[in-house]
Amino acid sequence: MFPSSPVSVAFRRYSTQTAPPNVVYDRKVPKSQTAYSLFDMALWLLGGITLGAGIGYIGYARVNLDKHAKLERYTPIKITSTPISDDSLLKSVIDEEDQKEQAILAAGGTMVGHIARRQSKGRLILRILQLGVLFMPILITTPIVTLVTRVTGSNKGSGSMIGTVVEDLWWAMVQHVLQLAGPCWVKFGQWAATRPDLFPPSFIDHLSTLHSHVHPHSVHATDRAIRNSFGNTIEELFLSFEPYALASGAIAQVHRAVTQDGQVVVVKVLHPHVLESIMLDLSIMYIGARVVNALPGMRWLSLPDSLEDFGRSMLLQADLRREALNLVKFGKNFAQSSQIAVPRAVYPLISRQVLVETFEPGVSIERFLERSHPLNKQLAKLGLDAYMKMMLVDNFIHSDLHPGNVLVRTPVDDFTGETMPPQLVLLDVGLVTELSEKDRKNFHALFGAVVRGDGRYGAMLMIKHAREKQCTPEEQEKFKSAMGQLFAEVGAKKLSDVDVGALLGNILSLVRTYRIKIESNFATLVMGTVVLEGLGRQLDPDLNLLTAAVPFLVR
Repeated sequence: MFPSSPVSVAFRRYSTQTAPPNVVYDRKVPKSQTAYSLFDMALWLLGGITLGAGIGYIGYARVNLDKHAKLERYTPIKITSTPISDDSLLKSVIDEEDQKEQAILAAGGTMVGHIARRQSKGRLILRILQLGVLFMPILITTPIVTLVTRVTGSNKGSGSMIGTVVEDLWWAMVQHVLQLAGPCWVKFGQWAATRPDLFPPSFIDHLSTLHSHVHPHSVHATDRAIRNSFGNTIEELFLSFEPYALASGAIAQVHRAVTQDGQVVVVKVLHPHVLESIMLDLSIMYIGARVVNALPGMRWLSLPDSLEDFGRSMLLQADLRREALNLVKFGKNFAQSSQIAVPRAVYPLISRQVLVETFEPGVSIERFLERSHPLNKQLAKLGLDAYMKMMLVDNFIHSDLHPGNVLVRTPVDDFTGETMPPQLVLLDVGLVTELSEKDRKNFHALFGAVVRGDGRYGAMLMIKHAREKQCTPEEQEKFKSAMGQLFAEVGAKKLSDVDVGALLGNILSLVRTYRIKIESNFATLVMGTVVLEGLGRQLDPDLNLLTAAVPFLVR
């Protein structure tokens, strides 16, 4: 017969545990054995069908990608952008795009809703079927994994270990499926991992390791994007061009090149059809969010609003002109600092699909995180001060500051030959956070409450400015008390001993427990602060964010 599956073994264990004490299950009983064998057969058959469907879809997708790549080589070129020659022209182009968005919002709509209404029903249905095939293994195995972890979770030793292994394998499958589903789903998983105010800790922990490395597109597709944008081929624009991508993310990939005047640059190119893919998947997410929002007890999540925030961030990242403008803004904000550097956009090689920027040499900060180094304390303070300036002074915050986006370099004085203080280079500035004036004042007040240890006042601010709240006055009072107790525990410690990351994480957990919907920008800033403090403490265990924040709050 079929081999017994882990699920059926767990099912037997569960049945044995819930049976009366005087009942003994004998494996030789034909009826019981037949029942479990049929259960095993059904699982193996279902798994085989799902696996076959998934492999078939992946093969179908790869064939279509190859076919598109071949067609693109011979399709006539059409220049789709106006040359951008300086900062002012770049800003005027972006302002024009923002005015179009404001017109949609002024009409009472949302950007994601507007996109959803413009999608072809046929394409939507086809895409839903494709996603159904991809996500089917997750849907089928979810109740099974839940049963296994629940049964083994009550056991100690090897039983608990089996449940942990099964759960980890299931989450690995979830990550793999999200990567296969496309850029929008990868970014959604990464975005969800930054929202502990909406999702439980286990969800956050497993999706926080989701990476967006994807198979790079062909150099022919890159050449086509460059010709579409600037009307010139790679050979005409560059003295040399590395055909293999330095890195390939969910939305774009980057190549190193040398311009005709000898400048070493990085060429960032959107993946083919990525914008169309994002808009189609956002439309499907929009439908799902509205359905979930209509369910009893789910309105407090305000999923359509959260999806609108996520959708806007995706659309912004799919327009490389905005990243060029972000480079300009960060360059101006840190113009007086000799220790913070960002790449510079190379005019006029800027378009929606392609961005050429200066190549910035350096070593990934991951090297310093992995081992002790004499510069670690300096780097920790430098990074924290830069983030405090972005958050509390400039109101223009890099929202994707993971180690892969930070380089370290130690310049040498050309005249004396002495080593200068270390520099941090900030890369990939496509995703930024800006608060409205009202939200900025509220955030400063809340951050000040954290520094002062005034939990009840912080709770009152969060309730007052919540987007949605479904808690009764009694529950609001409990929330204030819980926040007061949390801050009282923190207040008993010295400021330098406070683990700010844990404190902010606990605040967001309380927000989720008492169903208070905060602004997504606030949650993004909180999680960015948690991540940054964690990295800073790896470099310098004595680092304290609250101490570093005081001078900026005083300003």
